[in-house]
Amino acid sequence: MFAIACTKNTTPPRIDTRQLPSKIIRYEYDTLIGAENPPCCEIKIDYNFELNRYDSIRIGDTRKFDFDYSKFANEGILLAAYSDIHGAYDRIHFNTQKNIIEKLVSNGQTDSTIMSFDSLGRILSLQYDDAFSPLNSTIDYLYKYDTIFRTKKYNSSACEQVDTLLTIYKKFNNQLPYLMLSDFYSPCNIRLRTSLLHALPTSSYNYAIPRTVLSGENMTSFTYKADAKGRLASLSISTINRLSLRIVEQRRYVLAY
Repeated sequence: MFAIACTKNTTPPRIDTRQLPSKIIRYEYDTLIGAENPPCCEIKIDYNFELNRYDSIRIGDTRKFDFDYSKFANEGILLAAYSDIHGAYDRIHFNTQKNIIEKLVSNGQTDSTIMSFDSLGRILSLQYDDAFSPLNSTIDYLYKYDTIFRTKKYNSSACEQVDTLLTIYKKFNNQLPYLMLSDFYSPCNIRLRTSLLHALPTSSYNYAIPRTVLSGENMTSFTYKADAKGRLASLSISTINRLSLRIVEQRRYVLAY
């Protein structure tokens, strides 16, 4: 997503368009009837090939975000205007020297998502804060060889969960939305909440692909399929209770290029 340079980068984010998906469709499994539901959410990514930057991202049927780059060169800020609310927009704050997204502030500045990264561009923490919500939360990441320990906790309650992500040697392309593709059910039910982070990569780091996650009594498995060019074509995420063997949650993503 980002143009890496030794000096401050004041050009818009660049991507390798051959690897960026143009559409991501999410399917969810109905555990009561034992069948997959019709598509519940679709992300459409419109990329400008001539200018090497995003034009817009549509999430679902109601909202499209149109990008305004007028503040990017001087302030490192992208404005993402809402198609369904006149004058409303999100602000995406970039660190152009490190090629990372540091903060995303939603319309009206009532809530924000703040992220920190290590020197490699790996996310270390994600903090969601809403002035009108008691469910503000923090997700911390600790990297140990082929394992990622992810601690999720609400800021105002005792609920805290440690997820142990076991990865494989293969890596995601850094133009994929890693935060969304590694989001899954956990007992505290702390999920990725900011809509644009479901579509955008947050840094230029290539994350190792998760294969299994242990979260208390739950175990989550990841299954991947590639297209003829070796790109991620689909991802299935299944969470079961290890004691009862009950399916807790299943979802599937299908990517088009």
